[in-house]
Amino acid sequence: AVVGLFIVIEDILGKAAASRGIGIAVDVSVALLLGFSFNALHRYVEGAIERALIRSKHDAANALRRLAEEVPFMESSDALLARTVDETRAVLGAAAVLVYERIDGVYRLSAMSGTGNAPDTISIDDIAFVRLRKTRGPLELADAVGSLGSDGAIFPFLIRAALTGALVCRRRASGEAFAPDEMALLAGVAHEVGAEISAIRARHQAEVLDAVLGGTMTISDARARL
Repeated sequence: AVVGLFIVIEDILGKAAASRGIGIAVDVSVALLLGFSFNALHRYVEGAIERALIRSKHDAANALRRLAEEVPFMESSDALLARTVDETRAVLGAAAVLVYERIDGVYRLSAMSGTGNAPDTISIDDIAFVRLRKTRGPLELADAVGSLGSDGAIFPFLIRAALTGALVCRRRASGEAFAPDEMALLAGVAHEVGAEISAIRARHQAEVLDAVLGGTMTISDARARL
């Protein structure tokens, strides 16, 4: 764009000089002036592009890394899930972010931020989750269209090779897909969230069991808590 702009300006000035009978020296001076101006304009345009595009991507990547690093220090599953879906959606500009957990033989919607339809429960053998169990890595939903449709990507929660849930990120409103580095960062976030959610659930179950064995909680209360 910058080079094209200079060509147009030089052509206009050259024609203006020719129409007024100005000599070749002026034409050369104009060309030299544009040439010296190019470096300054190049630096300005480069800085503007960095501020508008690269800086925002850099900030988004740092926010996802910070989320992944702080997840292991959270102790409330509700707060952890809410922060995960809210921050991930805000950082990526995704239409929606969802978390599913494997509960009672199905995958249940545990948290959601954003708009759009999302099934409350998904079959244990939904094609997207079957593919996740097979590949154990991020998956574009368009490659395994099931109950979640084809919009976005899904990232597994893996605990000792078992798929305990997944993080689902819908595409941006612009329709822009996630870049490979964003997919890698989201996979890291999903890994940390899945591990911590399982740890919190295990601690909660142990506390309930201790309360039952200690006689401070009834069996019926324990079932309700679990």
